[in-house]
Amino acid sequence: MNFFFGIKHNKIYSSIKIPRFQNTSGTNKDFKLYQATIENKMWKINRPEHIEYQNFFFLDKEIVDNEKIFFLARTEELNSIKKNNFKKIFSLNSFTDTHFAYRANLEVIHEDGGFSSFQSEYPSSMINRNSSILSSIGSLANLNADHNFLLFKNIYEYPIKEKFDLFIININNCEILEKHCAYTNQTNIIEIHKDFIKPETFIFTINYIGVPIYLSIKNGHLSLEHTHPPYHYIVGKNNFKVANQLKKKVYDKIYKKIYSN
Repeated sequence: MNFFFGIKHNKIYSSIKIPRFQNTSGTNKDFKLYQATIENKMWKINRPEHIEYQNFFFLDKEIVDNEKIFFLARTEELNSIKKNNFKKIFSLNSFTDTHFAYRANLEVIHEDGGFSSFQSEYPSSMINRNSSILSSIGSLANLNADHNFLLFKNIYEYPIKEKFDLFIININNCEILEKHCAYTNQTNIIEIHKDFIKPETFIFTINYIGVPIYLSIKNGHLSLEHTHPPYHYIVGKNNFKVANQLKKKVYDKIYKKIYSN
């Protein structure tokens, strides 16, 4: 099951288009579009205002923000969350678990007219995991842009806003270049200074995961780029092992720098 998310920041807003069909089948009208937000330490779930047109659900800029998440479900499937007193969200169905991957469209728009699109899925398999994210800045941010932003979306199964650290590091010596506060169940927006757009500069989190997306702005025009896990950049059959060793090395050194005192 996938969740869907957006962004809203200053002159930037977004809309989402969600297919009502799988890759190999027609439209399934049993599935409805739902919205989840945090209210009084519980998940509040309702039907958002949206447009249903042919084979898609449309969510416009008036609905989408940094905190709401959206998902597809049958009406009766919500009973399992209700029985849990709305204290936890979890996978309700496998409708979006497809091969090839199910895709929704996140369109990010600048009020001056520029726009760019990207996939907007957050797998339910990520919402209960504690791990680390290691993501390259230099290969995805644009040195010639007016502004570069990291959009770091976290969705956590429990309805809490928990603060965690997001680091910008030099991967060669594991030096911490900058530390930012991020929050669970939010699209965190962090501006990346041009001094950090180098091959050796990465973002890193400890025990909190999410989806990192990079947004570059030039004269009101936008470009969205997403990061891949480190093993995608390593050639060979041992790429998973090498990537895990790299992440452990970074984790150990950064953890020691923070908690050695």
